[in-house]
Amino acid sequence: MCTDMNVVNRLAKAGWALLIWPLLLLGMPATAAVVTYTDRASWEAAAQNVRTSILFPTIADGAWVDTLVLDGGTVLGLDQAVRHSKVDGWGLYDDVDGDVFFTEGFSSLEATIVNSGGFGLHVGGLERRATITLTLSDGTVMEHVSVLAGAENFFGWIGDGITGFSLDGNSQLFLGHFVEVDGEPTPIPEPASIALLGLAALRRRRNWN
Repeated sequence: MCTDMNVVNRLAKAGWALLIWPLLLLGMPATAAVVTYTDRASWEAAAQNVRTSILFPTIADGAWVDTLVLDGGTVLGLDQAVRHSKVDGWGLYDDVDGDVFFTEGFSSLEATIVNSGGFGLHVGGLERRATITLTLSDGTVMEHVSVLAGAENFFGWIGDGITGFSLDGNSQLFLGHFVEVDGEPTPIPEPASIALLGLAALRRRRNWN
């Protein structure tokens, strides 16, 4: 009788482990892979909550800056100063006054970024058929070729862990219309992690038997 009760108790403990461990894992943050986008609409659909920085009223027109603090808290640190310019309509926002930052005299730019969740920006070249490449700190590369001079191109990603990016083009660049994921992404446990915990529980149940 005692042996039978021991078996029941062991099975009960194993069952609780199988039920509770995946639930506990739901409260643990999981490292999500960074997903890149070259289309603004697709990025916004994935981001869901978006904060946009179009205007920079505290920066004088024509001023040179190497740090940008966006409305959602993202901080961009640039390795070279860019010139701030207010323009009447720009690409996606044709009827809105937008602020643009020009890389006058150079065609590449490196930036550090403090951001959580995801980020995007519009970049254009001052020459026709400008090829623009953005490389993230994890080595991921995105590229656009502008058919028209001044045409804007979207670069964005969703996910954590990106600490910077570099921009390269075959002409001077301009950037602006920055977007951020508004708020922390909801942690979602990785299926592989749940499977490993379930397997560990099953192995313990076998050992108890």
